Amino acid sequence: FFFFFFFQAEDGIRDAQESRGLGDVYKRQVCSVSGSVYEFNYHPAEGKTSLLWELKHHSDSCRRVCYSKDGKYLLTGSADMSVVITENGQFCCRLREAHNSPLTALVHIENAVFATGDEDGVIKVWDIRAQSETALKPMMVFKKQEDTISEFALDESKGCLMATANDGTLAAYDLRKIGGELQDISNSFEEDLLSLAVLKGGKKVVVGSQEGSLHLFSRELLQVADDRIKGHPGPVETIAKVDEDTVVTGCDDGLVRAISVHPNKILSVLYRVSEDQENVSSIQRVAVSGDKALGGVISENQIAFFNLAYVRDRDKTKHKISKEKESDPFFDNLMECKYFK
Repeated sequence: FFFFFFFQAEDGIRDAQESRGLGDVYKRQVCSVSGSVYEFNYHPAEGKTSLLWELKHHSDSCRRVCYSKDGKYLLTGSADMSVVITENGQFCCRLREAHNSPLTALVHIENAVFATGDEDGVIKVWDIRAQSETALKPMMVFKKQEDTISEFALDESKGCLMATANDGTLAAYDLRKIGGELQDISNSFEEDLLSLAVLKGGKKVVVGSQEGSLHLFSRELLQVADDRIKGHPGPVETIAKVDEDTVVTGCDDGLVRAISVHPNKILSVLYRVSEDQENVSSIQRVAVSGDKALGGVISENQIAFFNLAYVRDRDKTKHKISKEKESDPFFDNLMECKYFK
């Protein structure tokens, strides 16, 4: 039986600090083309996994999954155009026909608020407070991008939702305005934009492209990219933020790379799907745990974890070395609701 797997880039691993005292356990969620979603515990010390539960609330393939910021709720978006919210495998609510086309992007924003994107380039922002499932309507709707919404990221410093699309655009939507507002949008690249992360305290956006470049944008001016990082031989399908200066990327050459932004360089290769260069599986999702100790990767035929200690601690190491040389001669919450407490 063959599965395709997906991580929501930054929330695909729910770690010990955000899992309500579950100890040295990392949680991961897996979704299949049948629409089922599975959540596993992973015990790093033992190198073992255990199935927690299986969710069967979608009638078509599960396209996106993400955790709420507190790690308590799981949101899933499907090609059946619905969104389902669960808590520890227990059904909470469903948005039927949330879109008119299959969902392709999903992100939790805060408490009862989350955003969805679809294959037609439509973005909707939902607030499920004080609304019933049958009468639920989006609080914001955007149709400024003309093709599939590929990914979301939050610029919390400016209260904006960032979105990439297959029409080659990067857009910023101001969620602080009533009804929302398009704040800025880039010129269209002649390639799909596939992934993104917001860095440098909201000053920079790094975007992965179909041709393999990482395009760097200044937040104050999104029209054109002001820099780029080369070194990926194919599409950069996924990006996960490690810290304000660093991301990990997944490429169709089967490699996970650690990338430094300003200074721009590839720090290291963190994971390789296969040593068989003739049968390489592309990286579909990467994720980073909240404590930045562990990374997760999903390809066409496997799920794996990799150590992020080197990337996480490299600045500390540099600082320590620097100090040794000196002494030696020689980084507003919304209201609560019944679903997000």
